[in-house]
Formats: sequence, C-alpha cells, structure tokens
Amino acid sequence: MSKDVKISLSIDKKEKGEISSIFEENGMNLVSGIKLYLKQVQLTRRIAPFTEIQKAISEAENKEFDGSYNSIESFKKAMKSSAK
Repeated sequence: MSKDVKISLSIDKKEKGEISSIFEENGMNLVSGIKLYLKQVQLTRRIAPFTEIQKAISEAENKEFDGSYNSIESFKKAMKSSAK
C-alpha cells in the first residue's frame, strides 16, 4: 500500500488565480490539475511543453527548418514575443 506525501510550493497570487481559473474551466480544482499534470509527466516521461521547445531549438541550431523560421534568431525572437 503506497502512502501519499505532501508537496508544498509557493507561487504568485495572481498566477495562482489565473491557473486555478483555467483548471476550473476544465472541470477541476488546482490540486487535481497539478496531480493530472504530474501523472502525465510520469506516464509520458516528458515535461511538456519544454521538450517541444528544446526540440525546436535543436532543429533550428542544426538548420533543420520546417519553413516557419529561417534562422535560430527568428525563432528566438518569436519565442520572446509570444512570452509577453
């Protein structure tokens, strides 16, 4: 029989509100959403979306462009602008 452990984390109050709203829009509370995400990481052994970004950066550095970007600089610029 496995035992549950408690995990404690601190996040910005505004971020918590925004993230909680997203989970609520999808029918779950914050704790359930975090558990769901952690289960996905366990099952897929991937940390999304970071692995996709890492893959895209690697492809750009190796000049394996799919047509969306023609250089690593244009990709980085797009990533910075979408993060705002």
